[in-house]
Amino acid sequence: MPSKKQIVYEHLKKAIFQDQYPDRRIPPERELAVELNVSQGTLRHALDRLESEGLIERIRSRGTFVRETPETTGAGRNFLCIMHSMREIENPFVYVQSTIDAEAKQNGYGIVPLDYDQVADMKPADFNRIFTGKDFSGILLCVDQSKITPGSPWSESPLPTVVAYSHGNHVFPDNLGVIRVNSREAWRMAVAHLLERGHRRIGCLTSIKVDTLRGMSFAEYARLLAVNGADPSPDLICSTHYDKMEITRAVNRLLDMSRPPTALLCFSDFFAIYACDAVRRRGWNIPGDLAVIGNCGYPGAEFFEVPLTTVSYNYNECGVNAVKLLLRADEWYGRGGTAPRVSIPPTLIERASTALQRVVLQPIKTEV
Repeated sequence: MPSKKQIVYEHLKKAIFQDQYPDRRIPPERELAVELNVSQGTLRHALDRLESEGLIERIRSRGTFVRETPETTGAGRNFLCIMHSMREIENPFVYVQSTIDAEAKQNGYGIVPLDYDQVADMKPADFNRIFTGKDFSGILLCVDQSKITPGSPWSESPLPTVVAYSHGNHVFPDNLGVIRVNSREAWRMAVAHLLERGHRRIGCLTSIKVDTLRGMSFAEYARLLAVNGADPSPDLICSTHYDKMEITRAVNRLLDMSRPPTALLCFSDFFAIYACDAVRRRGWNIPGDLAVIGNCGYPGAEFFEVPLTTVSYNYNECGVNAVKLLLRADEWYGRGGTAPRVSIPPTLIERASTALQRVVLQPIKTEV
């Protein structure tokens, strides 16, 4: 636990970076100590440390003032954030970006957003000509990982660069810091949850655009089901586009089977929105007739008609860790080798859509 001296120091430093002192004047020590509910000795220790770092200056007979330096005025304290369009609510960067903004501000940095399409076709030399020497300390990439390659516009930038969100096994250039969600583990957790609830016939609704189940191969998924006595039949897997009519047809195909599934595992919470609607239209009850689980952690999943169980990718942690990685870029950037890879563990969020407990026949085997 940090000491009171450290807490006061961090509080004052944050206030300085957030420009909370009018006319750059810091209140008198006695007044400030009362405001912070600390002794003047504790306060003085924090002020001494800030002075030694060049963030404040004490002027005899006048008081204590924030020094005008690049750090305290904000010069050089911005991150360039390159992003795809944020219109789609199913875009994970919508949630990552909001946390990036808050974390950067808390540490005295600003975010300058830039649409990916504006730079997509730029050569690295042109990118550097426009952005190098400007008011940036680093770059945050909030773009689809398929667009991040050794030939990307920012690939030769002298600025430290961090991928704010990624998943699966995509290979990134060594010089990029990477925040990666363990999506394969998220899928395994979802399967294990349904198995633990006693489901042995699980329907799977996945995206036709991918060749794995969130990083888990179809063969591995089948083995995981089989070793737990569940039906591994590929007939229980429906690959479809993210489209209401197509998802409805896929759900109806599963429910029309002579032995329909007792649970439905959805590629994402957004697939689950349409799937749950299709289930209700059939007059089926969730979770009595069919348990449903999502994947990704859409905040609105809590407000489904039957609140949706999901495995959260913890997008907020992605944003926080992306900013933190840039803040300590001096520890890794330009030092050779592979830049840090930070793995964000998923979290199972249990809600009413899987609340019904069925008979569990045996202990669950979670690895195959």
